[in-house]
Amino acid sequence: MARLLLPLAGFAENGSVISLKRGEGFKKFLPTVACLVFGSFSFYFPSLSLKILPIGPAYAIWTGINIKL
Repeated sequence: MARLLLPLAGFAENGSVISLKRGEGFKKFLPTVACLVFGSFSFYFPSLSLKILPIGPAYAIWTGINIKL
């Protein structure tokens, strides 16, 4: 389960960054809400997976997913 949550956290981080860009400085409501939701998931999912996985490889995977942004 932890191995599934970690990539989801990486993709949630991507969603947060994209929503932040489309929100134009928190001026648009829906992208702002999406940014907050995706941002919450991008921290909650790794916290669950770090109960099982070691921090080094987990952080490398979480960061590696976001490297193309």
